[in-house]
Parts: sequence; structure tokens; C-alpha cells
Amino acid sequence: MNSDIETVLRRYRYDGTRLIDILWDVQHLYGHIPDELLPQIATALNRSPLDIVETASFYHFFHSKPSGRHRIYLSNTVIAKMSGYQAVYDTLEQQTGVRFGETDEAGMFGLFETPCIGLSDQEPAMLIDSVVFTRLTPDTVADIVSQLKSGAVAADIANPAGLGDDGIAYVDNLVESNVRTRGPVFFCGRTDYQALLDHCLAGTPEQTIATITASGLRGYGGAGFPTGLKWRLCRAAPSEDKYVICNADEGEPGTFKDRALLTRSPKDVLMGMVIAAHAIGSKHGIVYLRAEYVYLKHYLESQLQELRDDGLLGRNVGGRAGADFDIRIQMGAGSYVCGEESALIESCEGKRGTPRLKPPFPVQEGYLGKPTCVNNVETFAAATRVMAEGAEWFRRMGTPDSAGTRLLSVAGDCSRPGVYEVEWGVTLDEVLAMAGARDARAVQVSGPAGECLSVEADG
Repeated sequence: MNSDIETVLRRYRYDGTRLIDILWDVQHLYGHIPDELLPQIATALNRSPLDIVETASFYHFFHSKPSGRHRIYLSNTVIAKMSGYQAVYDTLEQQTGVRFGETDEAGMFGLFETPCIGLSDQEPAMLIDSVVFTRLTPDTVADIVSQLKSGAVAADIANPAGLGDDGIAYVDNLVESNVRTRGPVFFCGRTDYQALLDHCLAGTPEQTIATITASGLRGYGGAGFPTGLKWRLCRAAPSEDKYVICNADEGEPGTFKDRALLTRSPKDVLMGMVIAAHAIGSKHGIVYLRAEYVYLKHYLESQLQELRDDGLLGRNVGGRAGADFDIRIQMGAGSYVCGEESALIESCEGKRGTPRLKPPFPVQEGYLGKPTCVNNVETFAAATRVMAEGAEWFRRMGTPDSAGTRLLSVAGDCSRPGVYEVEWGVTLDEVLAMAGARDARAVQVSGPAGECLSVEADG
């Protein structure tokens, strides 16, 4: 029996639903997931070794063979390729002596291409051992590789001042937030979360749901499903155990608004989950954080702890006996399809992220077969603001069919890439002007799966 593996398994109480976390810990120990350890893991989780392989092989960031002491993932988005990607690619191969998709004989470097890592506003960008590097040039790449060869670790290279990785200064040192507009809904300053929670808990769950419904808030994840209706259906579902899940698997290429919210307004997002828990009657919350945002994990954990310390999360939330609700972070492992809510739930359960057939819907049978409310980062943040300012305040913005505002991730051939808050009904010409996109010929909206619009068409 391998004692290190036993320690990992004990850490997660031999719980098979935590298999993704277990596999991450094993890979951190060995640089890959060794075949000879699979029987021990499988036996402890009451699974077969093939079950473990089936799950691990589904995810982009898990490796079944040695992949280098330093695993380098270069983002290969279209925007990166407009911004010097090829020169960076070539320099990485030259400096490491490794071709992409391979690992050197000494086992020091593994080079891999990877889809969008949520940094389209500051490409070319790469991940090295869970640390992000942005705005790469051949010179910066050569310097980074030289330091790694000399024995430095990626965290020290990116953070020479030794900033604690649980603070906002650390995150800002790695990544620019690029929030270009603030308010009225998002990035608008500190909310009195204690007063907000007192207001919510003073009312019934039905009153909270009624406020969200009256606001016209719809999910920002793509489908636009009415948030109040989702919460009402989840509350009505028969079960003592219910779950709230925040979908932070922001995988659509070119999108980075959730990254900015989790950096600049994390408590708006987390308090939205607390409000949803009050509405549906839940004691358990999960933030499913995409693997590419691992550098945010310790910072978000510190934000969760601050909420616990303030009595806004954990046992007796808001000082009310029995009002228990806590949140844990579940790391993803690299799978675009896990942005779909049922695939995300499968991943949370330690499985391949395979979408489920519907019905039943997650509000009926979701995580562990229990009623589950899944909303994305932006939706939870908006819900916090709706409860703070009121339904009518939110309704006054936007259009009759689409109330409120939303965040746009704008990047590419423009002088001011970043995150913009706009009211529904804004024109494409207005957005291009804000972002400094002069003489644009075409704009891709909603990612590669969306549409490419000609600017010469009706603006």
C-alpha cells in the first residue's frame, strides 16, 4: 500500500464523488497518474481500475504518463494567433528542446497546446504548473524557461515579491482584470452583505423568489431561463437535501467576464448563492471552478472564510439557528462540455462530464440525485444586486423582454479589450466604439459556436 495515496484518500474520506480532487492530488504528487496506483485508488472507492481510467482520460489536464516536471500549456486561441502566438510557440520549443505534445528525455518539460484559458484580453498566455503568464513575447518566454532550468519554480517567477496566493494583490500581479465599466449592477462597490442577508432572512423564501421573478432576471449562462422560475421549481421539488451550484466553468473561447467577477466581486457571487440557498432550502453549495482558473482558488477560499468569520456562511447563517449553508470549491480538470449544467453535475460527482438526458432536469434530480439549482457566476452576482436594490430598479434597465444589464467580454483588434457592462438593447456600433475597435469588418459573438456578424450590415 502506498502511504501517500492513502493520505490522499483519507483526506477525501474515501468518497468516490471526490474522484476529480483525488486525481488532482495524485498528479501533483507524481506529475501524472501512474497505472500501478489505480488498483489502490479503485479498491478504496469501491470502483474498478477501468472506472478510474475512464474518468481520468476524459479530462484534458490529467496525464497517464510522465508529462514533465514543468507542464506548460500555451493557449492557442484565434486572438493569441493574432498577437504573436507563433513566435512564442517557436521560442518555447527552442528553449526547452521539446516539441509540442511531447516531454523531454530528462523529464523536465512537457509542452502542450490548450484551448482558451480565459485570457483573451491579454494573449499570448500560458499556464505553467497552475500559474498563469500573460502578454508573452519571445524574450519573456526565454527568461522564464531559463529560470526554470536554473531550479526556480513557476510561482516564484510570476510572484517574485512572495505575495500570499490567497490575496487580491497576488491575483492582480498575475492577471489584469480589465474591467472597463462599473455599475449599475456589476463592480459597483461594496455591498452591506450583513444588511442584505438580514433583509432576505427577515422575509420568507417565497418572498425572495417573488423578488427575483419580478425583476425579470434571466440566467446569463446562455439559455436565458428565468431565474425566479428555476428557484421556485427547485424549492417545490420534494427532498430534504438540495444543492446550489455556481457554474464557474467559463470555457467558451473569448470569454473572461466570470474571471473578472470572481476577482473583483467574488462576494457578490457567493452571496448570490447564499440567497439562492435561502430561497430553495439548501444547506450545501459548490463552486465548480474551471481548471484554468486554479490560480484563483486560494483567493476564493479566503473570501469564503471571511464570509464564515462574519457569520454569513456556515452554521447559523445570519445568526439564525438552523440556517446552515456552506460552500466548497470543486476544481474542474479541463473539459469544454462541463459548462453544460448536467455534465458539470456529473463531474462534481467524480465522473466523466457527460451531459444527462432530460427530463428529469437538475431542479428535480441533480447532484447526487437531489434537487439542484445551477446558475452561473454572472447570474448569482446579479441576484445579489437585485435583492439589494429591488426588482423595480432592475426592471427599469434593459428592454421590455430582457431586463437589466449584462457583461461583455471584448477582445481582438481593439484598443481597449476588457469587460463592459451594457444594458440589453445596446447596439453593436456602441460596443465597438467603447472598445476602440476602429474600421471593424466583422465581429464574432457568443464564441466560435455563435455567429460572425458583418459590421456593414444593419448596426
